[in-house]
Amino acid sequence: MQSNTRRRIAALVIGALAAVGVTACTQQIQTADTMCGFLLGKGGNDENSNRTVNKIKHPGEKDTYDDSYDNARYFPCGPRNYIVSPQSKDPDGNILLTAHTKQGTLVNIEATAYWTPNQHTGEIDKFIDFCQGKYDCATGDQNVTGANFATDGWNGMLRENMHYVLQRVAAASFPQVDDAIWIKDDPTQKDSAAKLMSDAFGDEMQKTSGFTVDLFCASGSEGNADTFDCKHVRIVVDKVTAANADLQNQSDAALAQQRETDLKAAAADARISLTDKLYGSLAPQYRACEDLGTKATCVIGGNSVQVAPAVPAPPK
Repeated sequence: MQSNTRRRIAALVIGALAAVGVTACTQQIQTADTMCGFLLGKGGNDENSNRTVNKIKHPGEKDTYDDSYDNARYFPCGPRNYIVSPQSKDPDGNILLTAHTKQGTLVNIEATAYWTPNQHTGEIDKFIDFCQGKYDCATGDQNVTGANFATDGWNGMLRENMHYVLQRVAAASFPQVDDAIWIKDDPTQKDSAAKLMSDAFGDEMQKTSGFTVDLFCASGSEGNADTFDCKHVRIVVDKVTAANADLQNQSDAALAQQRETDLKAAAADARISLTDKLYGSLAPQYRACEDLGTKATCVIGGNSVQVAPAVPAPPK
């Protein structure tokens, strides 16, 4: 009787220990609204062990897992950018893009790409392969505070891929835009160049990634999992200057001179309009008197008058 009692007590203790063991191994993966996550096998000799991606979670999803076998890893799935500019406080790339315009002028380009990983069920696993396989881009903490608010691996992925793709699409697109893009900072030409770059981005990135689907989409692409609609990465051309600094300086000086000439012409037109209204047919005589200033006494309408000069004489 005592023997059976001991066995029952031992069984209860073992069962309780087993239950405690199961509870201790069970963890939860829960992604924020701007993050994706996955379970990565730890490896080992157990038949249940592996080193593969075993489960993928989209933004705002959660699940349980056994931390004896898997690690929870996270990466950004919200709006991201890639800034090419030496002027930016925290640029992703401080080496300017270069290209030739339609007229053959070599220009330096500052640009920004606005993007997000492709969250579609059929493509997100490929993004993870690309990002995690070489670059170890994911992290065990969803609160990333590194450079550019990303891990070293994430930044390395962008540095080795995003920058070179932007360079190639810029070189292919700018021969279709006019020199006004750098001479006049023409917004129409900048928008045209940006659209050309955006349209070419996906195919060029596929050459780099080796996948025949888009891993990078526009930030703001809508949907989740099976409904995710991957749009072209949005690109903004922020600034374009002639690579030859002397050429840019000459152009800027010429523009400044033209602006001064235009302002003087506008002022002259305004003066003519005003004096015509005030003096009618006598307006030309009035303007002539203004121009002569104190050098002469004018006769207007049969009367001798003194008219203040239009522009005060410079001090001697």
